[in-house]
Amino acid sequence: VEASVYAIPDERLGEAVGATVYADTTLGEAELQSFLGEHLAKFKIPAHIYFADEHLPRIASGKIFKRHLREQALNHLGIGH
Repeated sequence: VEASVYAIPDERLGEAVGATVYADTTLGEAELQSFLGEHLAKFKIPAHIYFADEHLPRIASGKIFKRHLREQALNHLGIGH
């Protein structure tokens, strides 16, 4: 239904792609990465994908609150920010 991508710190590359996805069907991380691999360059495929149980949070203007999603992902990975 909706997704947001953001930078995740990576020791080797400096940054990697992270994504939070809200879908109305059951998706697996490997399944989604496989699908994206057919449509995107390898470096654009998220290394870390998180699935939300509800619509993604928004700021007052209606845009997706990417900073919040990134902070959640960093906390999940145990990375300080």
